Amino acid sequence: MENYLNTHYVIENTHYITDSWKSENTGKINYTVKILPNNKEFGQEINEIFKDGIPYEDVRTAAMFEIAERIMNELPEVNDTIHIDSVTWVSNINEFQVMLIQDYENS
Repeated sequence: MENYLNTHYVIENTHYITDSWKSENTGKINYTVKILPNNKEFGQEINEIFKDGIPYEDVRTAAMFEIAERIMNELPEVNDTIHIDSVTWVSNINEFQVMLIQDYENS
C-alpha cells in the first residue's frame, strides 16, 4: 500500500506510512494513511501553517487536503477489498498530527 501511495499520490517532500487491520464485520482491510515529512525543516514549515489555522492559503497544505480526499475516494474503487479509515498529516510520530479526512460513518 505504501509503495502504491508514494507512486500514485505524490506530495513533494513527503512519504506515506500506513497502519492496517482486517474488519471482522466487512472482511475488508482497513487502512489509516499517514503523511510524513521527508525532513525536519519541511515538517516544521507545514506544522506552522496548520497551527496558524490557514492551511487552505498555502498551496502545499491545500494540496494535502485535496490528495487526502482523492485517496479516500479513489482507492476503494481501485480495490473493493480495502477501506480507507483516515488520512492524517503527522509531523513526527507522536508529535503533531492533523486529521485531513476521516470516514466517520464507517470508522
